[in-house]
Amino acid sequence: MQYPVEQLGSGSPSAFKVGTQSELRNSTAANNARVFFTVQSPFKIGLHRDNVLSAGLLPDYPGNVSLLENVTVMTLNSALEDLRSTTLQAISGSLRRLEYFAGLRDQAGTYTHWGLARIHGDLAANKALAQEHRHVVSRILSTPLHRLLVDVEQSSRMAGTTPALYLEQLMQKPDLLPPQPSAGSTHHFNSMLRALSRLVKLPPDAIRLIS
Repeated sequence: MQYPVEQLGSGSPSAFKVGTQSELRNSTAANNARVFFTVQSPFKIGLHRDNVLSAGLLPDYPGNVSLLENVTVMTLNSALEDLRSTTLQAISGSLRRLEYFAGLRDQAGTYTHWGLARIHGDLAANKALAQEHRHVVSRILSTPLHRLLVDVEQSSRMAGTTPALYLEQLMQKPDLLPPQPSAGSTHHFNSMLRALSRLVKLPPDAIRLIS
């Protein structure tokens, strides 16, 4: 607001100063209120699936806990969706997907996927990869042997090797199972690989009789 000089008086600079300071204080208070509201509102800061807030962006208020938890769940789901709709779409066969997940893990057992981590963050990417790895193993263990033999045939063909050699190499790979597998799953998985390894060495007619 601009004050006319004749209202304040040409000889009253202190009145002008006091009025101006009062305006500034009121304006600053209003701006602070607007800034505070903007920080608190997820809609004002553009919250969406690829823009995950860190805890440092929000003041430490109890209401923010549920917001951050919801963001974490939403981000994990988004990372899973991206993984399934992009990367895994290009990998056919459960055994080849199993190889893929094993190859993503480093010596510490942590998954490394640069593209997924760049979009969704390291934590969400690792959780999504571990969850999908467990899903692949669970699907393999629930698949009948005769269907797994078809998977072995197709996977070995794409690898340019024989089914027997493919399984031999697969059994030597580390980290085929996700982190902290149960003892029952580990035993079941190893038994399944050994059974497949024996079956692919039998004549085709014998395999058809077994299946």
